[in-house]
Amino acid sequence: MDLGHKTLTMLGISLKNENLNLSRLNLDRPILFSCQEESIEHLAMGMRFNRSIRAFSMRNAGLRDRGCYLLCDNLCLNSTLQELDLASNRLPEDAGMSLCKLLSDNSSIQRLNLANNELHDRGCEHISVALGDYPNIMHLDLAHNGKDSPKFSIVTEALIQTSLQKQASSSSALTVASPRRRRVSVSQGSIDANASASPAR
Repeated sequence: MDLGHKTLTMLGISLKNENLNLSRLNLDRPILFSCQEESIEHLAMGMRFNRSIRAFSMRNAGLRDRGCYLLCDNLCLNSTLQELDLASNRLPEDAGMSLCKLLSDNSSIQRLNLANNELHDRGCEHISVALGDYPNIMHLDLAHNGKDSPKFSIVTEALIQTSLQKQASSSSALTVASPRRRRVSVSQGSIDANASASPAR
């Protein structure tokens, strides 16, 4: 999609409309001609005030630290979004801080897809800290975020154990897709690490 600065600005304004009846917004593979990501700000501000969208996807958009910060900072004040898909972007380790703040401040998100980024150890450590105090999330995909990092699997296991402690007294279930595409299901105090997740597209 050819989404220039003006298009995203107009879309951001439209998202603030209280009469908007839109439950899903898919902006995968946009053609953004600005490498500075300022055009994301208008879209993010629209999402901040939107009260109808339940699922938002922006895969393969070339998002980096700045774009992630703008999006997460505004989504912290969104109380209706349940699914966020930012897979296959260029989110670096520093983006983990923005994602941590989002998970800490937003109590509505249940599914978060961050597969195929560049979060590595430090980025995922930030996320694991937030997840420990965030029992509402049901699915987190961190696959292919640092397969060459020796510490990544340790961080993922720590994240799973922290989640298990929070979920042990609940009837809800949590699934975490690890960097090697293993899907770990946590449900009522048990772990199932046998099923394989399908590759992110």
